[in-house]
Amino acid sequence: IMSQPEDRPDTVGFVNRPIRSGAMHFKNVGFTYPGTENEVLSGLNITVRPGERVGIIGRIGSGKTTMGRLIGRLFLPTSGELLIDGIDIRQYHPSE
Repeated sequence: IMSQPEDRPDTVGFVNRPIRSGAMHFKNVGFTYPGTENEVLSGLNITVRPGERVGIIGRIGSGKTTMGRLIGRLFLPTSGELLIDGIDIRQYHPSE
């Protein structure tokens, strides 16, 4: 545990703003798992408005779980932006 990177390194500035409406926008998001070459997601564009319910369906290996992992910030997009309330998810502290 001691060798794990810090959750909040001093060199990274995070926004100090609570998530307000929760509007989420995948903007040309791509993702490749570490150690692989194949893109799991490529050019994903979707907007989810506050209060909107969305079902994600697809074949095995189509990226459904990967989308959830990106939303939960278990991984970060390798390309594009995942925006919450118009702010890139990378700018929020991981505990947010």
